[in-house]
Amino acid sequence: MAYKHNIPQPADELRFSQADILNNFQAIETVFEKNHGGFGTNIEGKHKFVQMNIQGSVGTSVGDQVVLGVQLGAFSGIPELYFRGENSGPVRNITEGLNNTTAIGPGWYRTASGTLVKWGIVYIPAAAGTYNSAFIVAANIPPFATTPSMFISPIHPTPQLGVAINLVNLTGNVNNLNFSLVTTATLAGYFANILAIGT
Repeated sequence: MAYKHNIPQPADELRFSQADILNNFQAIETVFEKNHGGFGTNIEGKHKFVQMNIQGSVGTSVGDQVVLGVQLGAFSGIPELYFRGENSGPVRNITEGLNNTTAIGPGWYRTASGTLVKWGIVYIPAAAGTYNSAFIVAANIPPFATTPSMFISPIHPTPQLGVAINLVNLTGNVNNLNFSLVTTATLAGYFANILAIGT
């Protein structure tokens, strides 16, 4: 039976309304135990999990309150968790990203502090000298606010001593990043991990 909001009435007698009252107690227990430990159990009142619906606006926080909620990701277009600090501070999306559960990438994510991290693997063809490439992750999804720091870690097919691979140039703006690599000797084609960190 569904929960009844209008019982008991002033003129009701217990013998006639007891069944409705007991039904309401059962309805309350059913709702409570959907994601809480049940009455009389060793996890009574504790959350089993948390379910949240998408909100149309970001919640406000007053004083030392904080807000954790769900909104559609600006880039992913799917429900994402966000966090807002005390006194309605900055809103940080804490789950949105691309391939943010794998180190292979290409991918990106934001840390809780707002730092933007992008990574991926680029193929470097066999050659000596300078190789120019666009960044492996679309630079404008999301864009860096400032030019990021970039790092490269070559994945050699075989160890080759005495061969240096250096990141020598980062050009373009935050929406169109390009980089150049210089090798000191001809290598067979190889892959390199590329990492960019900024805000």
